[in-house]
Amino acid sequence: IPDACDVCQGFDDAIDTDYDDVPNGCDLCEGHSDNDDADGDGIPDGCDICEGHDDKEDADGDGIPDACDVCPGSDDLVDTDWDGIPDACDNCPEVANPDQDDSDSDGVGDACEDNSSSGAPVITDSCVGVTHGGSTIVITICIKFIGVIYSGYTIEFTVVKGVGTPETVTINAFGGEKCAELNISELGDYNWSATLWNPDGTFTTVSGHIIVDENDQSCEY
Repeated sequence: IPDACDVCQGFDDAIDTDYDDVPNGCDLCEGHSDNDDADGDGIPDGCDICEGHDDKEDADGDGIPDACDVCPGSDDLVDTDWDGIPDACDNCPEVANPDQDDSDSDGVGDACEDNSSSGAPVITDSCVGVTHGGSTIVITICIKFIGVIYSGYTIEFTVVKGVGTPETVTINAFGGEKCAELNISELGDYNWSATLWNPDGTFTTVSGHIIVDENDQSCEY
């Protein structure tokens, strides 16, 4: 192709792998048509970061256009706990808490609120559910808790029918929310509990009972 008609000077106009009439050497969005740009920001739709807005407007220079910026004025790509909330706007930057719950509105997320002075973290919510699978019946117990959780914290989940032998599962307490599944063999009225143990022997617990019949029951907070 003569220079006067060259679409992409310095590159071979005949190489156009995405067939958008823009040679690869000058292609803005390889693999997609450079001609499709619904929001008119000069960035083809196939490579548009913030559809419907101008990708070139990025006041804090973090690569996320202003209209889609999660944390204006700071780098959205710095997210230590990988919870989708950039560190500069995260009320608990080192513990994943995408919901950003802050029960006491003190600016510190529940997931990393220091309640150690009370002797143990605090259980804030719980739910119990039942599922049937053939001859197997499963009781699911879930709890939410706040406070700083260190190595050695565990949660003990228990279900028992009457004076029978309890079914127990013990797991590590990291995360702010935990569930356990406990298998039972028959229908009836069961007592359940979830106990959050501190390594020093102190604890906090929730308990209740659930009537297990032939129907599934969802675990809803």
